[in-house]
Amino acid sequence: HGESHGVTCMLEGTLTEVEYRLAPGGQVKKSERRTHGVGSVFHEQPHTIHHIEHAGRLRSVSLHLYAPPLQRMELYDGSTGRSQPRRSGRREPKRSVNVT
Repeated sequence: HGESHGVTCMLEGTLTEVEYRLAPGGQVKKSERRTHGVGSVFHEQPHTIHHIEHAGRLRSVSLHLYAPPLQRMELYDGSTGRSQPRRSGRREPKRSVNVT
């Protein structure tokens, strides 16, 4: 999550979070697997490496908040451990929308 700290709140359904760590050889290794249901809140630090996946047949809704605003993330190749930066977030200023 770049330099951002994050918090994820589960509003509906279930998600599974698989957390990874960097091994001494540079490979990405699974370290923990957790299931988050309605009402769960989990945190991401700038160094967190994880994968979030849908964990059920019913719809899942989650709210992800980042501070400072998410600008980039690192995408990891599970077999090599290599990471590649990826820009994230809005690339142009928000425009006001009038709803009538």
